[in-house]
Amino acid sequence: MATIVNTMEEEPMLAVVRSTAQLAWADAGAEVADPEVARLCAEAQQHVLAGRWLDMASLMLASADLLLLSPSAPNKDLECILTVICNLVTKVGSEDEALGIAKLICAKLTHQLGEKPTLR
Repeated sequence: MATIVNTMEEEPMLAVVRSTAQLAWADAGAEVADPEVARLCAEAQQHVLAGRWLDMASLMLASADLLLLSPSAPNKDLECILTVICNLVTKVGSEDEALGIAKLICAKLTHQLGEKPTLR
């Protein structure tokens, strides 16, 4: 498993939510994308502050799912996104919550196996 090293003051999860949302909404145009990205970032920040890691994983996986289905999304970006999502398991306070996050991740990665099979 990869190790997450903070290289900036921003929480890595929030940076990933922002970049994932920007990639996922890029084709919609700035008028549609900017408010959506801002909404997702605000929601993610609320989850982080409240320690709702299962909700955070669900939010991140929803955007990542769009990128997993996109033929133009770079594999390196997806690998980084999935690494940060998997790292959420280390932040939880209970085994049940960790198992819940692991199940969410597995469900996304095993859904539509034909899309980017080597990355999954």
